[in-house]
Amino acid sequence: MNTDVSGMRALWAAVLFQAVRDLDNEFFRMYKEDRQRPRTYGPAYWWVYSDREDAGSMRWICDMLDLDYHKLQHLCASRSGRNQILKRDKAVKSPRQPNKVRFNNEAA
Repeated sequence: MNTDVSGMRALWAAVLFQAVRDLDNEFFRMYKEDRQRPRTYGPAYWWVYSDREDAGSMRWICDMLDLDYHKLQHLCASRSGRNQILKRDKAVKSPRQPNKVRFNNEAA
C-alpha cells in the first residue's frame, strides 16, 4: 500500500479549493437572480457551513490539512475572502489566450 501523505493532502486541498470555487459561483448566481425571491443556498454552501466532522466534511479536511476551520468559514463568507483563497488578486489574463486566466507565477 502506498502511503504518500503529500498526495493525499494535495487531493483534499483540491477538494477544498473546488468547494470554495463552487461556493463563489453559488453566491454569484444568487445575487445575479431577482433579489425579491428568497435565497436558496446550494450544496457548496451547506458543505462549507456544516457542523459535520466525518470523513470528507470540510471540518475533517481542515483538520487533515492543519487549517483553521472557523477562519476558513469566515473567509468564505465574503467575496474578498473567497478571492483571497482563490488567489484572484494575482490573476491576470493570458495574452495568448484571453479567456484563460493564469496566475502571475505561471509562465505565459
